[in-house]
Formats: sequence, structure tokens, C-alpha cells
Amino acid sequence: MSWLEAQGVTGFGRSSDKLSIFEADAGQRGIIAIQDIAEGEQLVRLPLRLALTDHPRDEESNRLVYEGAPWSVRLAAKLLREASKGEDSAWFPFIQALPTSINTPLDYEWEVLQQVEDPYMGQALDSAGWLTQDAYPRLDPHAIGNASREEFEWAHQVVLSRTFGSAGEDGGVGVRFLMPILDMLNHGGDQTPLLLSDPPMAMDDVRWNLVAPDSSGSEQDNWEIVLTANKAVQANDEVLLSYGERGNDEFFGGYGFVPPRNPHEEMVLFGDTVEALEWHHHYYPPPNAEESHSETSAKYETVLETVQDQEEAELKKLPASIKSEGFLQDRKRIRIGAADNLDGRLHAAYEGLARIEGRGMDHAFWAIMLRCLELLQERSPILTDLSMLADPARNPEPHEQAYWSTILQYYTNAIRWFDSSPFKAEQDEVLARRPQVERPEILGAEALPWSSQLSLVITFRTYKKMIAWDTVIALAAELNQVPLAPPR
Repeated sequence: MSWLEAQGVTGFGRSSDKLSIFEADAGQRGIIAIQDIAEGEQLVRLPLRLALTDHPRDEESNRLVYEGAPWSVRLAAKLLREASKGEDSAWFPFIQALPTSINTPLDYEWEVLQQVEDPYMGQALDSAGWLTQDAYPRLDPHAIGNASREEFEWAHQVVLSRTFGSAGEDGGVGVRFLMPILDMLNHGGDQTPLLLSDPPMAMDDVRWNLVAPDSSGSEQDNWEIVLTANKAVQANDEVLLSYGERGNDEFFGGYGFVPPRNPHEEMVLFGDTVEALEWHHHYYPPPNAEESHSETSAKYETVLETVQDQEEAELKKLPASIKSEGFLQDRKRIRIGAADNLDGRLHAAYEGLARIEGRGMDHAFWAIMLRCLELLQERSPILTDLSMLADPARNPEPHEQAYWSTILQYYTNAIRWFDSSPFKAEQDEVLARRPQVERPEILGAEALPWSSQLSLVITFRTYKKMIAWDTVIALAAELNQVPLAPPR
């Protein structure tokens, strides 16, 4: 605390201040209010010079780190260079306070990771692990303070889970940085009361702003980060900061947690538009059996070009600085989200095909519902997952157990309703056309020893299935043109 005060930090750690650090029995740390806080109150001022930063014009990193290194590798290398200086580093007290271990899926047992059931999350974890393995031998020892591979892996996970970013001049992220105090605020994002499609509530208590010299009316002559209360907070309550409106993939893969009832959660249906059209051609062959292959191809090419033209037009509106290879690949993916949030490209593609082939205009809804059911069939049953999460022997926390028990009852009713609807038999008939694929035998989650890691994985995959089932139920009700959604 004395180091923070000496560096010009105000509003934190002294008896007169309203925020302090807490540490739970399980080792989790965060920030707590020790006095009542009023909405709009400025709580903490942090000189920007305290930030350990990375940006494209960082001369030291540009000189020491290999060309093309991702920002996370560059910032991890800088962190290790400072750590190697010991007490001679200006950030020594901050580095000493960093956690010695970061519990993310990269450290999970192999058997546990096999339960993720989401191929895109699996690819992301493989890529993150490969990046660490690839970067270390390419880094000059001097660039990372002669750190070992294990120390580099630690530093890389630290920056992935604790870094903030300022807005760039042309959009995207300008400067990425590690900042004392700010990095100890736990996430409080939007949260729904029950289903992911319910209206969300904002759970964050504070926000941070980058304040230019003299723009705040204070006498400070340096850039600062100012922490301000979004709403009133009572003494002894934890103070939360939103990490952003993101799906669970980023939180689970990068931070090692799954936010409860995240309305921004989503599920990938297809890798891109081409895959979506190939899938459609397999399940829905042309109504005219005499149609030639070239005629069919021409129809699909027409639809593909239309959708890709729309994609290109949207892409041109974005700043060049954010169009990395990873960004472009991720942007191609076709997703569904909470509250009937369907990807417009998919609906446009299937509606375009329906128009050309003379199918009903509700065909797009049928096809999207079918894809959701197919992906659900490829995964373990949602009711099995919910039963595990609602089991008192596995989940002793009463509030969580009560929530999952309620959700279990809801989806039991929802699936029973769908299975008794006229859609079930018709969808099963179409799904019978799916190719038989031999899948590796994986031990079910029920047979594995229960652990915090397994609990998190089951929670992650359950939310994906909730998104898929919510879409199926919503589309089935839409197609029936009556509110047939199951009772709560």
C-alpha cells in the first residue's frame, strides 16, 4: 500500500478510503467496499505511468521480441524482463502481488478437457497452447529476462487474464496494459434472472476511464485512470467491473471462469457460409429430382455471392487495425445467441435458397432448427448435465443448486413439449439422412471424479446447449404461430 501511495495513487488502501483488497478462503482475491459508496463517486485515481504497457511503437519490445509476435507474447516478455530486475524494477511490488498460478483450461487434466464438447473451444485452447510452445524458443533469453519455459507460461497466462486495453485512434485496441488495483477487480457483467433469453441486468459496480491531463478539473499533470461508481454500493459488498460484452468462450478460455447466465453467450453453428450451404445441400436436396448438378451449383453460387457481398460491405466499415487473421476467421463463423439472436447471414442464405427452389418462406427457420437439433444430438444430453449441476453432492452451494434445479425442471418440460409436437417426427426424418461418423469413445462426465475443473467444463457446455434448445423452442413456437413455449 505504501508503494501505491508513493506512486501517487489516491483513494485506495488508507483507513479513510472506501475500497480495499479481500482474499477468500479458496485464495480468490478481489476488491471490497469498506464504506457505503454513492453513484457517480470517483473512487480511485491511478497514474498511467504505473501501467506495464504494450503498443506497436514500443521501441524496446520491437527491438528485443521477434517480428510478428502477438501482443500477449510481447507483454509477457516485458513482464519477465521487469521481474528479472527484482527490487530494481519500478514494478517490483506489483509483480510480487501477482498470483503465482493462473487456473485456466490450459492447465486442466486431459480427461476433463475432453468433456468440453465444443470443437471451436477445443481449437481455441489448442491454438493458445501452441502459441506458448511456439513463442518460447523464438524469444531471445535477454528478451524474457532469462526466464524458464514454466515462467514464460506463467507470464503469458497472467497477461491473457489480467490485461486491459484502451481504444485505438482508428478503432480496435490501442494500448494494452497491466495496471495495479484495476487487475484485482472481478468481473460483473450483464446477467439474466433465469433463462439466457430473459431481459438482463447489469451487475457491474464501477467503470474506468482514461483521463487526460487537466481534463478532470484536478491539479494532476499526467494521464490517469479514474475508477468511478456506476451505482450505489453498500459497505462489505464486493465491487465488480465488467470485462466487456462477450460470449463465454473468451471468459472460459482466457480467464478460467464462466459468468452466470450471460446474455451475450453464443454457439457456433457453422465455420462459415460455405459450410452452411454445403450442409443445406446434404439435408435438403433440390425439390426437382431431374435438376442437373450444374443447375444446383449455379443456384448455390448465386446465394453465396450475395451473402459474401454483404459480408465484404460490412467488413469495409471496420478499421484496418483490427482485421487480424484471427479476427477475420472468427468473423466468418455463423452463430446463434440468446433471445432468438440468429445470424442474419444464415437466415438470408437459407431464405434465398427457399425462394429460388420454391420452398415455403418458413424454410429457413426449419433448417436452423434442424441444425441446432443435430448439434444437440452430437453432445451429451442437457438433462444429464443439469442433473449433475443440481446434485447437492456435487454442488454444495445452495444458491447455485437451487438455480440449476429450476433450470432442470424447465428444460425437462421444454424437451417433453417438443418431443410431443408435430415437429419432432419431421425433424427426425430429415436427420436420418445425416452421414454416419465414427466418433472416439470418451468417458462420460458422470464417470469422472467431480472437481472444480469438471464443474466449470460442465457449466460451460450446458450454456451452449441452453442456447441451442432455446432456439429450437422459439423457432418451433414461431412456426406453429401460437405461443406454445413450455410453462416455467
